[in-house]
Amino acid sequence: MNEQLHKDIETDVRECGRSVLCIGGEEDLPPFAYTIGNSLVDLPELLIIGTREGALLNDLSEKMLDRGRAFDDGELVNLGGKFPVKIITTNDVRAQSEFTIQAGQFLDREDYVVQQVLVPDRSGRYPDDPRCQEPFSSFPVLRTLPH
Repeated sequence: MNEQLHKDIETDVRECGRSVLCIGGEEDLPPFAYTIGNSLVDLPELLIIGTREGALLNDLSEKMLDRGRAFDDGELVNLGGKFPVKIITTNDVRAQSEFTIQAGQFLDREDYVVQQVLVPDRSGRYPDDPRCQEPFSSFPVLRTLPH
């Protein structure tokens, strides 16, 4: 991680409790955003795939802080839209190795928990539902074992 990025993340974490990194899409990965710093207060880092809009990760992080615990695996969380988002606990190594790389570098460890935020399609189906519509159905769901 470059020195300036590390300083920026450190400032965000100190002032806001977390930093949210928003990454544009690449050839083999869609755009995504994730938090860095939640695990410093024993909460999971949050990851959303398919958008660079990370503001809702701040809202979700605040909800976890207010209730003093992580979201339950599969929990539906209403953020004021037509459909709630669905939170899943990841167990796919790609969460840390492909998506939240700077979190591990900043924390200097790889054993942090990541919860993925799934956004529903126009019919309210999530990417882990085989009936989910494109483009949502093409976003990776980072859970390798059924729950």
